[in-house]
Order: sequence, then structure tokens, then C-alpha cells
Amino acid sequence: MMRETDVIPLTGDELTAIAYGLGAEAFPGARSSCFDAADPELRPMLAHGFLMSLVARGLLTPDPDGVLQPSDELAVLIGAVASHRVHLSVEQRMPATHPGSILRWEIMTAEAGTVRHLVDDPIHFFAIDPADGDPASVVADLVDRSAGPGAPGRTRRRADRSRLDEIVPAPDGGWRRVTRLTRGGTDGRARIDGFLGILDGGPGQLWLVHDDTVDETLVAVPVSADEVDAALRAAAAG
Repeated sequence: MMRETDVIPLTGDELTAIAYGLGAEAFPGARSSCFDAADPELRPMLAHGFLMSLVARGLLTPDPDGVLQPSDELAVLIGAVASHRVHLSVEQRMPATHPGSILRWEIMTAEAGTVRHLVDDPIHFFAIDPADGDPASVVADLVDRSAGPGAPGRTRRRADRSRLDEIVPAPDGGWRRVTRLTRGGTDGRARIDGFLGILDGGPGQLWLVHDDTVDETLVAVPVSADEVDAALRAAAAG
């Protein structure tokens, strides 16, 4: 049985080979691979070679007919990509403690479970959460919002979406976390049908940022920790 702590490391080349085997051009979140520079007629040979590397690792096994069958963990990963009901992309920065660093995840939920994909080219890390888990809790763990009530009396602020962390003046010491969450993917191949931003300056300094469909700007609203959790549950709902 798979455990929540199961982690599968895969290279961008291996992910592209998996996508190729599924009839797709690329794997969500895998931004580059050696396939990009290869002639189209060489791609089947490349895919075969990288799939054999997965056989050597025990992630693929030939059946009696020679057809490659995935391990339980890889089957959940492939199933989530091929038939996910929720696809969220999460980008997070921590200006106060790690200026300049960016973490990116792709989260895909299907019937068999939820896959957390940490995009860290050239190696990608996948954590498998069981089918009976709560996808919203996966997102909440990544967001790691501060506790506490909201700060009443502050006003809504409007801005364009080019500089999310400048919509609201940063608190002393800078933002603890700036999280950008899109539903539908951000790899240029999937439709984006939802956006949510979370500005976290510590307890009492939480803001939700969402689209204003009237004038196509973003609106930042001061909220409590509970309201952040509710927004994340709505974003992760199937």
C-alpha cells in the first residue's frame, strides 16, 4: 500500500517519455527535455531509452506479452495526469527569508489519489497522497498560511496582475509568503479557469487576491486564516 511519504524522483527526459507514451507532447510542469532539440523521427527511440531507465528502476515492468506495466505509484501518477478532475499550479516566493527563490508545484487529483509535483528542473519530485485524502489539505500544507484573525478596517486594493506582491504594501520585514495559485494549469497547454493569490505577512496580515471580472484587474481583500482555508477548499474542490 502506498504511503503519503512515498516520493518518486523523475527527470524531465523521463517525464517527456511518459507523456510521449500517452500520446501527449509534454508532461505538465516539465518545461524542458532533450526531446526539444531532437528530430521528430528520433523521438520514439529517445522515448524507448528513457522508458527502459524506468524499467531498471522498477517503475515499469514488462508483462508476459512484453507490454510495460507501471508500478502502483507510477500508475497513480500517470492516472492523475491522464484523467485528473482537478489541476492546480502553485507558485510561491518567500521574500522575507529567501529572496529570489521560487517554488513551483503542479497538483493533480484523480480517482486514485492526489499527486504533488515539485518542479525542480532537471529533477522533479512527486509525492503520492492516498485516494481517501483531502486535496484541499495538500494545498493548505503548501500554502502554510499564518494563523490568527484578519485585521478589520483595511480597504480593498486594486492593481494589475503583473506584480502580485506590490498590490498591498509589505509589512515590516517583508512578506512571509506570496502564493499564486491557478486552476487549470499554467504550462500554455491547459485552460486556466481560476486564479487565487495569498499575501502572508504573519498573523493579522493575510490578504486574498482574486480576479475582478468587471475591469480585469486584481482585488486584494484582508481576510482571516479561516477565510484563506475556505478559499483553498473552494479552489481544490472537484
